[in-house]
Amino acid sequence: METAILLSTFNGELFLAEQLHSIFDQTYTSWKLIIRDDGSTDNTLSIINNYCEDYTDRIVLIKDEYGNVGAKKSYDLLLLKADAEYIAFADQDDVWKPEKLSIVVEEMKRLENEFGKNMPIMVHHDLEIANEKLEMQANSFYHYTGLSPSFAQKNVILWRNVIPGCAMLINKILAKQAGTIPDEAVMHDYWLVLFARFTGKIVFVPKALTIYRQHGKNSLGAEKKAIHKSWREIIGSIRNSGKNSAAFLKKFRVYQDQASAFVERFSENDNRISAVREFLLLNSKTSRLKRKWLVLKNHFLIGNFNEKMEQLFCC
Repeated sequence: METAILLSTFNGELFLAEQLHSIFDQTYTSWKLIIRDDGSTDNTLSIINNYCEDYTDRIVLIKDEYGNVGAKKSYDLLLLKADAEYIAFADQDDVWKPEKLSIVVEEMKRLENEFGKNMPIMVHHDLEIANEKLEMQANSFYHYTGLSPSFAQKNVILWRNVIPGCAMLINKILAKQAGTIPDEAVMHDYWLVLFARFTGKIVFVPKALTIYRQHGKNSLGAEKKAIHKSWREIIGSIRNSGKNSAAFLKKFRVYQDQASAFVERFSENDNRISAVREFLLLNSKTSRLKRKWLVLKNHFLIGNFNEKMEQLFCC
């Protein structure tokens, strides 16, 4: 088994069979599917068991005593079982293009040849956006959301993840370095992105290799790009910057909790995470002038010029 595909399920009977079919339809075949069900009460387990009977050598169904622990912890438990060179993550409601694994594994091998197998590496790709009937809504996740894969190379990744778990492939050393997913992590995939960003390499494949199904029960989804604020709205926000500063800092709190847990995994003199340490200083105990300096110094701002100015004045 060269690649482990991790799949956590929960009441996924509506779309699970399509996802499983797309995995078995991959042109790349050196993989094993490891599934953990997170306490489903519908027919999800029946669907999985039928596939297990048909593909006894390709599927491992994890059975444990933890019950319903949520997606983050469920994938953490799956990662503990993933003894493979490469690890991919599947969502129960998506559909993979047949060439998905072949393309990302080939790119991973190229990068390991260039940087060595001791380099933590994440390869990720674009996605198509579809509704629950798999009717196309957008041909690019990044165009649809207004995000950019380049954000993963910048410090804004500390408070805005741009890589869905279902679009990533990681190597063994990255999984080992990331270790157990802490409670403070926003999500398992976000935690892995931080380690790839600050200790290794993140490489984007500009091809939509997964159909990202959007429906009413997504754990997380793709938010359509917001309309840019006008100058009048920006100026109004700046005038109220004192009041808005508290809201700005509050928005950062959950990401700072994650960053704090991340920093604990490193020695104090590790310069690779200096920006992460300064991200933690964006709080009410730090003067507004110093906060602005830290934001500018570390390029924490995101969006167009207007939006960046608003963030700078309100921080």
